[in-house]
Amino acid sequence: MRRNDGSDVAGSGSRPGASLLLWSIAVCATLLVTPPSHARGVTQLMPDSALFDNGAPFPVRAQFLPDQPFDLVAVVQPGPGRTIEHFEFYVDGRPTLAAAEPRRAVRGDCATIAGREHVAPCTIMPENAHAPTVLMHAQYAHREPGVHVFKVVAWQDDGARISASGNFEIVDRAFVPALAGSTIPRN
Repeated sequence: MRRNDGSDVAGSGSRPGASLLLWSIAVCATLLVTPPSHARGVTQLMPDSALFDNGAPFPVRAQFLPDQPFDLVAVVQPGPGRTIEHFEFYVDGRPTLAAAEPRRAVRGDCATIAGREHVAPCTIMPENAHAPTVLMHAQYAHREPGVHVFKVVAWQDDGARISASGNFEIVDRAFVPALAGSTIPRN
């Protein structure tokens, strides 16, 4: 590479783009050699939330009508060699279920646990201990209009706690003229 005065830039070589090629090779080699990370944490939270994605409480992406059922879902990556023992969902600091004890994580499909549909809460445990675990409170419904913060807390078999928060909004039917007097839509 040459400067405006015609002299060479030290160490640049004579071929344009050579440094870009070397940089590309170095990045590719690093990606191939670096093992995948198994850091524990919540990797996905639903309903979709800017609070979870970037810590910003607005915009509120998920909006529901009072008593409209929706699923609270968290995808949790346990630490290396660990499993999720139990979990609980909270909305505005209160557990989503009346039981005081956090729910045990169980193996199975949410639609078939105990032979019933929409068992709340339920979890889908992976066969591979290093795979993420899907935690769910199916068919949750909230009545109070406004923006609400929900949180998932999961405990690993070694007692370590993993948590994350998101938000959703319950929209008052009075502010949605097209829905005033109509039945609640289903997901």
